[in-house]
Amino acid sequence: MAAAQFLRNLVKAVLYAIHTVLTDNGIQFTNRTRDIHDFSHIFTRTCEANGIQHRLTKVKHPRTND
Repeated sequence: MAAAQFLRNLVKAVLYAIHTVLTDNGIQFTNRTRDIHDFSHIFTRTCEANGIQHRLTKVKHPRTND
């Protein structure tokens, strides 16, 4: 929830539109793929509410984080 709140605060603070956010697959950004519950993560919902595309890095591909 802290990541989603940070994004909401950032959207309010910056003078330009944020169109894409790239995150890793951490639990603060996405649900686990094996999760039995099928619902959008709060971070993804926050992105959608602000017209931001939420992209995820490839699993086990650390070069994407460089």
